[in-house]
Amino acid sequence: MNTFEWILLPVPCQQALREPQDEAKVLGVILDRKLNFKPHISLKKEQAIQAINFITRLGGTTDGLTGFAFKLLYNSCIVPIISYGVGVWGNNPNTVKKMGNSIQLTQNIALRRMLGAYRTTPIYILHREAGVLPLHIKLEDLARRAAHRLSDPTRTHRDNPTKAQLLSGSVAAEANNRLNSINRIISVNRPRISPAQASKRRALIQWQHEHAIATTKASNSPHQPWYKGTYPNNKVETNNNKLQLRRAMEGPRHILSGAIQLKTGHGRFAKYIAERTKNEENIQNKCPLCEAEPETPKHILTACPCYDFIPTSLRTGNPFHLFTNDLHDIISQVVQTAKLDTQDRFY
Repeated sequence: MNTFEWILLPVPCQQALREPQDEAKVLGVILDRKLNFKPHISLKKEQAIQAINFITRLGGTTDGLTGFAFKLLYNSCIVPIISYGVGVWGNNPNTVKKMGNSIQLTQNIALRRMLGAYRTTPIYILHREAGVLPLHIKLEDLARRAAHRLSDPTRTHRDNPTKAQLLSGSVAAEANNRLNSINRIISVNRPRISPAQASKRRALIQWQHEHAIATTKASNSPHQPWYKGTYPNNKVETNNNKLQLRRAMEGPRHILSGAIQLKTGHGRFAKYIAERTKNEENIQNKCPLCEAEPETPKHILTACPCYDFIPTSLRTGNPFHLFTNDLHDIISQVVQTAKLDTQDRFY
């Protein structure tokens, strides 16, 4: 009989009948009727944004927490909130990517506040500069690790019901694909690496591939960064010591914010402001120091005579060689001369 009927269940503590609910929370994971986990993801988004706001109160765009301190708090406090229960709702990579894209906006807010970037700055650049994995790749990495832990007989009891579900049924094929992706990376690396390291390496490979695609698209778009994909080192890293803006991430926030503006072209430049305030009168796009050309990062770093403290050898070559840890003091002076260390909010 296929007729749907309501079932009333007695609640022993209240001695009353209670109708079935649309949602139920089990160990912190919200289960809904369709098991699409949308209520769970919505709750985690709200909790993550609230936590990001708490962290933001520890410092603004120009003072307070350094970039690395903000990143540490994000990885240790926000990511666990977002990824809670990924071993349950992340059995399918398509689900992980769909859910990851839906809560990527939460990470976008954190990245802009971490780096002091303008809202229009492309997110794939902020991922690279901060050394933070895109969220759908991070969630897939955590799901792979969860699958490996459940499949390891030394770490999971043989009667674990989650393990039985993983190794049989509709999710078994995808679980095996995740385990195989880890084992393939382990097999080609000498000396041998751990499954967690292999999963992380797999995530970096995927991130590098997606970042290369985004850079190629940017080179053909007039609305993307001014260097149009000619960045000299396009390799992505999560290791703080390998980031090109490592010293800026360790230093004052206003210097970090100014460096991000110079690298992306989205910032407190006369041309940028003029293009976005077309309805206002008397908006000039000329450089306020030399008044010869429109003020852009390229003009500041390569042509403006008021920045003569930049070595000529660097101004005539690729200006992105300035964005290294050895030349951090020059970038700091540029930021202060161009008055990019403003009190305005950038997000």
